[in-house]
Order: sequence, then structure tokens, then C-alpha cells
Amino acid sequence: MMMSRLRFVPNWLFPVLFMAALQGCIMDNLSECRSVDNLTVTFRVEADASDGADVVRRLNSVDVLLFDASGCLVEHKRVERADLAIYPGVHFTVAPGEYRVLAWANSASGSRLSPLVPGESLIEQGYIEMTGAGDTLYYAPAKVHPDKGAASLRADETTSDDPLYRTIVPQGSGTVVKEIAFTRAYRSVSLYLKGLENLSGGVETQGGIEAEAYNLSTRYDLLFNTLSERRDDRRAFTGSLTPDGTLPAARFLSAYGPVTNDVTFNLQHLPGDVGPVMILLGQYLTENPPPSFDDIDILVEFFKETTGHVQVSITMPDWSSRPVDPVY
Repeated sequence: MMMSRLRFVPNWLFPVLFMAALQGCIMDNLSECRSVDNLTVTFRVEADASDGADVVRRLNSVDVLLFDASGCLVEHKRVERADLAIYPGVHFTVAPGEYRVLAWANSASGSRLSPLVPGESLIEQGYIEMTGAGDTLYYAPAKVHPDKGAASLRADETTSDDPLYRTIVPQGSGTVVKEIAFTRAYRSVSLYLKGLENLSGGVETQGGIEAEAYNLSTRYDLLFNTLSERRDDRRAFTGSLTPDGTLPAARFLSAYGPVTNDVTFNLQHLPGDVGPVMILLGQYLTENPPPSFDDIDILVEFFKETTGHVQVSITMPDWSSRPVDPVY
């Protein structure tokens, strides 16, 4: 019976049926057919994202998130460093339509992406949280964050309707290639100590001094807008090479956020001949605008007066290309 039916199928239709079967197409809805690797997302790092633009050197892993036009997650792929060295990109097989593409790099080394479920998670519900260790985050598609300077949070936050995110995969177009550029998504604040020989206990004091940070910005939404969550952090001082030689340093990493006086740094476990040392970041940067709000350096120096009393100065170090003027 089957053979008698096939006699009435025109010869020209067999290739069509064969190609449809290969692509998993439903003949009554060819618009939903998918081709293989019809969307390729490639990566690059902006030249000003730090001190280089090399993908493999800057990116340890990349989480690429693909959303549909309504903002629902279609697919989440992670690319590891070994694969980035072979090809700086990732391939998707999707139905024709409009999509939103974004990516976070290095989220596997210290940060945490919110749970993401294809077909359920919405773009406006997701977030990435910095935990304080290894948070050299990068974000794509690159854009200027409103808090890369000292400004407060802006009201007009980026939405997924921004053309930066849009990608259209037309029917039967072959492979669409979308390049996304990564930009830096973290701020560093480094405290340096100088003149420890002037403290009781001398340079051996370094081993007990710690720095505490309060109210560091810690979370972005998936579109690189800073959220309100804050965290505190604590760091020990370790030797760091500077133009002034090796100095004890404590480095803090955070998300970009408004630089206000509730972001503070305190030195803990100082010897008894030194009073409390507290730095209000907003005041410090207002009086000493740095060359970059990406990397903020603070030099804490101890001086001994002829009376034997120890004084503290908090300055912008001269290796930051700023005059060294005492702030407090």
C-alpha cells in the first residue's frame, strides 16, 4: 500500500522532503525550521578595558546569554579559556527571529550569576554578584557605565531595547555573525602603607595591620546597571611593587557604583601610638580627582614629629600622576 502511494509523489518533491527531514522542519510551519550554527557570537576586548585587548589574556571564561525579543532566556553557554584560545566566539542554532545577546566574562572566578533557566528566566530578573575575590569582571556589549566617574546612579538605566543588544536572524540567511566587545566592569581601590618604621614595632607592624571596606557596590543586573546591594570586605596588607619600591598594599574590588562618603576604608590593628585612620572615599576623590575612576590609589603615610608623636597623611600617590597633597 505504501509503495502505491509513493508512486504519486512527484520526483522533484523528494529533495525538499529530504532537506526538511535533515533540519527537523515541520512542513506546515517552515518558519520554525532551524539551520545549523546560524548565529555566531564573536568576542573582542576594548583597547581601553585595562592595559591590553587580548581576549585570552583578559578572559578566563565567558557566559553568553541569548534572549528572545520578549526578554526570555533562550540559551546560556559558557566558553572556557582553553576554547577561547582556539576560537574567540560561540555558535548557536536558533529559529529565525529577533534576539538579545549579552555576555559576562570571568564570572566563574569569584562572582556569581543568578540561576538562569532557558524558557523561564527573564532578562530583567537576572543579576551578577561580586563576592570579593577574583572579580575582574568584563561585560559585553561594551558601553560606558554611568558610575565610571564620580557621578551618582542615573535614572535612565539601560534596557534590553537598546540597539546594542539586538540581533536579527532572518530565514534562510546562512550564518549571522555578531561581534560583541567586552569592557571592564570592576573598580579597584588600593591602599598603600609607607613610613611603618616610624611606628612602635617598626616595619614588623605590617603583619598585623588590616584594612576594612564598608558599603562596596556588589551587584549588577544583566544589562550592566548597578543595583543597590552593598557588602563589606577585609584585606590583609601584602608587598606590592610600586614606583616608590615595594610597599604593603591592600586591594579591594567592587562593582561600579556611586562614589559617596558611605563608602569608607578603615585601618585596623594599628599600634597604640597611632589614632584611628578612616578614609571617606567620596571626600577623598572630590579633593583629589584621580586620572581614572577605574583604579583608585590611596597612600597612607606615617611621620614621627620631633616630639615623638606620630602623624598620618592620606594622599594621592605621585605615581598616579597627581600632586601629593595631604587630604586630612
